[in-house]
Amino acid sequence: MIFFHSLITIFSTVDFVTALGDKEVYASIWWVVGLLSFFMVIAYYYIINDPRFTQTFHWIGWLILNSFFNFVWAFWRTRQVFTREGYEFGMSEYISFAVNVGVIAAILFFILSILLKNWSTNAKKTPF
Repeated sequence: MIFFHSLITIFSTVDFVTALGDKEVYASIWWVVGLLSFFMVIAYYYIINDPRFTQTFHWIGWLILNSFFNFVWAFWRTRQVFTREGYEFGMSEYISFAVNVGVIAAILFFILSILLKNWSTNAKKTPF
């Protein structure tokens, strides 16, 4: 979590990052990012696992879909908590944070793909 905190502080204001820590929003966001990315990789390599979907184009589509879902989750969750608590941040703060989460989700998806693809029967060579 310290790594994520450091990465987010580069792209967000200090007040926004402090509020993320004060309201303990980090934990809920990163748990969902980790679990969703893991399940997306499992779904691609083991549930779908169809030879028609073993092209790099399909894998990139899943990576983008994973990033999009995590972007939406991070945006919605932070906005919900901060609105309820009375914080007033600009839309750019929420979008910047959600983009960072989406990028981290893409990196996590890539790493999990490398680690878990070897046991797939049809998609061992995807993305490379």
